[in-house]
Amino acid sequence: MYETKHAPTLIAKNTVIQIIGRVLFLALSLINFKIIAIYLGPKLFGDYGNVFNYTAIFTVLADFGLFTVAVREIAKNPQKRQKILENSFTLRLLLALATSVLAIAAAYLIAFFAPNSGYPEIIPAIYLGTLNMLIFFISYILDAAFHVELKMHFIAIVELLGKATALGVAIFAIVNNLGFLWVVSAVAFGSIVSLLSRLYFVRPFFKIRFGFDYKMWRWLLKMAVPLGLVFALNNLYFKMDSIMLYMISGSYANGIYTAAYRILETVVFVSAFFVAAMTPYLSNYLHNKPKQAKKLIAVGTEIMLATGLIITTSITFYAKEIVLLLSGPDYLAAQVPLLFLAAVVTLLYINSLMGQVLVLLDKRKILLTVSGTTLAINLILNFYLIPKFSYIGSAASTLLSETLLIGANVIILRYLNLLDLRFDRLLRIFASLMAAIIIFLLAAKLHVYWIIGFFLVPLVYFLLLWKQRIIPFEKILQRKIAKVIET
Repeated sequence: MYETKHAPTLIAKNTVIQIIGRVLFLALSLINFKIIAIYLGPKLFGDYGNVFNYTAIFTVLADFGLFTVAVREIAKNPQKRQKILENSFTLRLLLALATSVLAIAAAYLIAFFAPNSGYPEIIPAIYLGTLNMLIFFISYILDAAFHVELKMHFIAIVELLGKATALGVAIFAIVNNLGFLWVVSAVAFGSIVSLLSRLYFVRPFFKIRFGFDYKMWRWLLKMAVPLGLVFALNNLYFKMDSIMLYMISGSYANGIYTAAYRILETVVFVSAFFVAAMTPYLSNYLHNKPKQAKKLIAVGTEIMLATGLIITTSITFYAKEIVLLLSGPDYLAAQVPLLFLAAVVTLLYINSLMGQVLVLLDKRKILLTVSGTTLAINLILNFYLIPKFSYIGSAASTLLSETLLIGANVIILRYLNLLDLRFDRLLRIFASLMAAIIIFLLAAKLHVYWIIGFFLVPLVYFLLLWKQRIIPFEKILQRKIAKVIET
């Protein structure tokens, strides 16, 4: 089990290792993304996207907050590690099996009551998507053991192996023109390899066995169900725009939107890993060292803001080129929704950290209220905007909803006296961003090849932040993030 005094060092180590692994994972994902998009074309690619968006709605039911609760409670009660892990393992396995049955049954109901929704044609693909979901969650159950031991680099390794397998199967299917269902099944093959790899690497940290302590089941579920409801609402919020677009505007419109949305999903990995690496220690600090927690939240928010802003700006300047590179000319219309989704990146980065703070504080009523309200607003916006503006309406709904969400999160954390950002540091971030924008404009005027500008300008931007001690990279690389938090 980790030692609290090593928290900052291990946060940095796990974040850096996972980012490196994630970069490699994303490289494979982007190759996979492009070859599938080109092979299927916008219409079938819309079907492909809907299959996995649909099954993704049910994934939260297969966990229902148990992962977060397990990591949080082990951080507070390390002596109960094995018992908590094996009982949460059993519960999540049972939930995964029940959720898989529910997903297939719901797809049949949609196909029966809404025959023009497109679902009757993709039922076989939903079978494969549900199989992938089941395999994924059986393997994902084991990730709690890696998290509590701060061995998240193993997660990066197994995900790489799984993605390489999925890409290999997809290439085989495309080269041999095996069709849509084989392309969908490639993801399931990758999940099988990820599962087998996790089973191998987890052995030193967790004795894989079932736990049937029903008293602990009730204890875990009592804490997990409110979080599960929050996660379910959040999951619906992120996926309903695509599903509603598919049912209202059809598979072609969803294919265009999927091409744009996958780019958004691609660039949120830094925030996800940073927050995941912080979680065990943030949980400890929030309950035992509130001043350190407040400082960690401030530093994390600054890093999320700075990183999100440059990604948003880079995508905005090169939206057309990015779409052409990753999806091809058939998806050129995706550049318009991508401009909206680019602005979402910064908001998502900050909201991911603030939302996790509220989860760790176990603010169930607040989380349910905020999540439910955001989902309701998002659904209303989509119902109104999709019929009028199709995929642009979906993107606009996401941007407006995220804007409202960040406003709510800031108000809540300020009320809890957990957010105290320094104006001078924020000013330096925005001054560095303005410098980056000027360089982007000069690069365009000088006809600098866009890929050079896409990578070079953010490099200059981060150097400026480093020089101003906003993000001291030398301390992070030396695994001295403790000094970063203390400054």
